[in-house]
Amino acid sequence: MPVSFKNQLIFINSSIIYIIPFALLTGPFIPDLLATISGILFLILTTKDQKNKYMINSYSLIFLITYLIFCTSSILSDERIFSLGNSFFYFRFYLFSLSVWYLLDINKIFLKVFCFFLLITFLISILDGYYQFINGENIFGIKASTQPRSVLLLDDKMILGGYLSRLLPLLIACLLTVYSKNKKLIFILLFLFISVDLLVYLTGERTALAIMILSTLMFIIFVSKFKFIRLITFFVSITMIISVSVFNDSIRERNIDQTINQLGLNNESDKTYMFSPLHDSHYRTALNIFLEYPLFGGGVDTFRKFCDNSKFKYDIYSCSSHPHNSYFQLLAETGILGTLPILSLFFYFTLILIKHFLSYFKYNKTNRLSDYQVCLIVCFIITLFPFLPTLGFFNNWINVIYYLPIGFYLSSISDQSVKKKIMRVQYKNSKIKPVI
Repeated sequence: MPVSFKNQLIFINSSIIYIIPFALLTGPFIPDLLATISGILFLILTTKDQKNKYMINSYSLIFLITYLIFCTSSILSDERIFSLGNSFFYFRFYLFSLSVWYLLDINKIFLKVFCFFLLITFLISILDGYYQFINGENIFGIKASTQPRSVLLLDDKMILGGYLSRLLPLLIACLLTVYSKNKKLIFILLFLFISVDLLVYLTGERTALAIMILSTLMFIIFVSKFKFIRLITFFVSITMIISVSVFNDSIRERNIDQTINQLGLNNESDKTYMFSPLHDSHYRTALNIFLEYPLFGGGVDTFRKFCDNSKFKYDIYSCSSHPHNSYFQLLAETGILGTLPILSLFFYFTLILIKHFLSYFKYNKTNRLSDYQVCLIVCFIITLFPFLPTLGFFNNWINVIYYLPIGFYLSSISDQSVKKKIMRVQYKNSKIKPVI
């Protein structure tokens, strides 16, 4: 491939990744399309030797095993054709993550430019979110079907809070690396932490709020720099949230009163639920499907096909497009074999963070992570965390968000392994005595 043509493809592919954060504000179609094109460009750009570097590793092995389980689940499903349509092309997200890794290696300004685009997109989203709170619609006149909720900039999906809470750790990771020596970084972090905390609460997305709290706690515990900044902003955010709750009835009813009622914790209820009666019903229905198909489940994305079956239906609230929890969905649709690899990843990254924390109390610092890596692992923990409602596990919009940080993390540990090899070679050379 001619060098100039290859450089043009690298520029195009880089530009695609740069605009993905903004594309996510348009709904599911465009970011999925861009991620797919990026994966195809990765295959075109990489030579055979390069493909070996990016594809022959532990990540690829784990993905391949999981992917084969998903496809097997679909093949064995009573809804084979429908299920295969969702599982067979799932590998596109894997190629997308490798494309990000490749671009970080080959394009030296990729991280800086991506960070700039992500920051600008966040600022636009934040301003639009507060505009919605004040005016009841976003700057393009799109209204949420339920108030007080907030929609994406160019789509009526009420998931602005989820967008901000899930991508904030990635943005912080980039900022801590790109602007580490910039004195303005403190002011940027102050603004981002407080404005996003409060806005996520105002969106009425309780899962997004839980994700924000979880990521905040992990940032304070595991990140070495700016702990005090995050602690201060967290308390400021809580103070502002309490003030809003006191003076805004609709926000308080959505986030506090409705949550208490749905959990069954009020005095009038004689039963408690997992998050809400609807969620509780979805989970119990998913378990019924899992008990019928324990190894491979009923087939990828088939919960919607089975939930109304009297054999699995729990009550009138049983049916939905998915059970609203990744692990209940995986159990129902891919069985124990499809669930174990994903759950194992959660425990793996949790263990890495624990080892990182313990390294502060040891002389040996070999398990120490950079703050950049910690923030990326936070992205994975909030994705894999079992005890929160989620979007559908195979939803293309959320999978773009799930797989985007993976390329950054793979690049960071790849660079780290190369540096360790160089250090080992230098150490061995230093031990060689000169021959006289």
